[in-house]
Amino acid sequence: MNFNAIEGRVLRYLERRFVAGGGFGSAMPDEIMKENGLQPDQYTRLIARFESLGILEEVTLDGLISIKGAACNYVADLDHDRSTPPPPTVNIMNIGQVSHSQIQQGTVGSTQTTVESVARQARQRRDSDRSVVLLTVATDAERDAVLSVAFDGKAVIPAQRFYGDHTYFDLGTHGGCDILLVKTGMGAGGAMGSLVTIHDSIHALSPSAIVMVGIAFGIDQERQKIGDVLVSRQVLCYECQRVTETTPGAVTISPRGDRVSASPRLLDRFDAGSVGWKVATVHLGLILSGDKLVDSPSFKRQLLSFEPEAIGGEMEAAGLYASAYKGKIDWIMVKGICDWGENKNNPNKKQDQALAATNATAFVFHVIRQGGFHCDGDSVIGSLV
Repeated sequence: MNFNAIEGRVLRYLERRFVAGGGFGSAMPDEIMKENGLQPDQYTRLIARFESLGILEEVTLDGLISIKGAACNYVADLDHDRSTPPPPTVNIMNIGQVSHSQIQQGTVGSTQTTVESVARQARQRRDSDRSVVLLTVATDAERDAVLSVAFDGKAVIPAQRFYGDHTYFDLGTHGGCDILLVKTGMGAGGAMGSLVTIHDSIHALSPSAIVMVGIAFGIDQERQKIGDVLVSRQVLCYECQRVTETTPGAVTISPRGDRVSASPRLLDRFDAGSVGWKVATVHLGLILSGDKLVDSPSFKRQLLSFEPEAIGGEMEAAGLYASAYKGKIDWIMVKGICDWGENKNNPNKKQDQALAATNATAFVFHVIRQGGFHCDGDSVIGSLV
């Protein structure tokens, strides 16, 4: 049995489960595989296929798959003869085998053209109904933590979307918003750094908010501990400096970067979300950001001489605020403390990074699921101080 035949059978199965007035057919993954004789790898390919066609309604936290009702009905129509000529039918088995240029040139029949139209309309309806919240990470440990928390520790391979040079993981719908994940390079600069990646993502997705999640270094070992969560009330790019030679061989370094405040709306959501959250302590404050991987107590002391109020530091938030501020998108950074900016290659490195990334991600999803992330047009984007 070829894979296209499986697509039709599963869609017919979901059509039979269609909930009147609900707008979609739904089923759990194990139900779909059992009732349709699918192996896990076939199921994974199937969901990716539905996503590429724009007919995947959503994948909930517990794995419930929902398909656009219109797509189910189109496939059901193939099983029935009609006394009057129907509108152009959809041959769902041929989707993806027709090039965009063929459609533009009119060299294919109305069957495939109608399919593309249905998929496009489904995507437009989905985009108009729910806002997109984009999560960004920079390391494999951060990405793995997000995927684990998003799917409650289940070994789920999420659907992927491809826009331009970047791949986005679809984490489903949470708090009334579609959550997507993109991985940037480490640091703000470079072809794949946070600055370029987030700039591209804003143009591709028009998200209502961007949340950078991951790991950072802490400042105060007496008031903080590994696994605590840092939230950026402000971000300072410490790479912007004036270096003056005061005497031969002696230099004075003065910071020249802006203190940029995160979105008031997101600051409010994360501040309120920390109330009653007992997983880890949440600290809101100034974050130092630069392209350097800080593993030096003397350099950390130098940074703190610039901004003694700082609560932590990391490498990508400077690119986040620059792109989001320019694109007028709400933004915030949420990262867990994995070390103290020194002795990074200690025996507990992997465990500490995993704990920090997991706590930060858990806090982000805790806040998102409480709601308040839908873009209502009244938000004020972060400001320079």
